[in-house]
Amino acid sequence: MSDSQDVAQWSAELEKIHQQVLEARRQLSAGQIPEEIVWQPPTVSALPSQLRNQALKLQSELQDVQARIMVAMDNNREERDRLRQRSSQKTDPKPVYLDVQG
Repeated sequence: MSDSQDVAQWSAELEKIHQQVLEARRQLSAGQIPEEIVWQPPTVSALPSQLRNQALKLQSELQDVQARIMVAMDNNREERDRLRQRSSQKTDPKPVYLDVQG
């Protein structure tokens, strides 16, 4: 494969990841929890050197969004556990009457 084909293929891969990061951020800002982004590197050549800085920046963005996803998942889990605990607490089944007129 030629260098220009490698660059084109890697550019397409990096753009795909960038779009996934943007979508995950959009979902997080809407209060949703996106699925974690899982990326399988292409089975071609090594990353072309001219795309290294772009890939490093994207890696940082990806790590940031993955951390935000994990925080959102933890918060969701804690809220679910709080709700479960509340629903399992026993309440007094006897009615309470208050004399408010007298």
